[in-house]
Amino acid sequence: MARRLAAGLQQVPGIRLAYPVQANGVFAVLPGDQIAELRKSWSFHVWDDAGHSESVTRWMAAFDTTEAHVDELIEAMRTTSLVAHRVSG
Repeated sequence: MARRLAAGLQQVPGIRLAYPVQANGVFAVLPGDQIAELRKSWSFHVWDDAGHSESVTRWMAAFDTTEAHVDELIEAMRTTSLVAHRVSG
């Protein structure tokens, strides 16, 4: 599921992967405005927050993560990416 998530996130404007996917974790670099929007509905860890305009976030797939869960998150990333770009752009 982590590879599915990574593949989906690579299609979202403004998001890039910080590291290659090797197991069940995805580390994605997101703009700060997008992180704030996602935190309203999703639980995740900001891995590297040095006070920059973007940070590395950590997303984990569990044994019971389904394709539907992953697709829902990818869609949330697309939606918040659009919101973040409207706010900052």
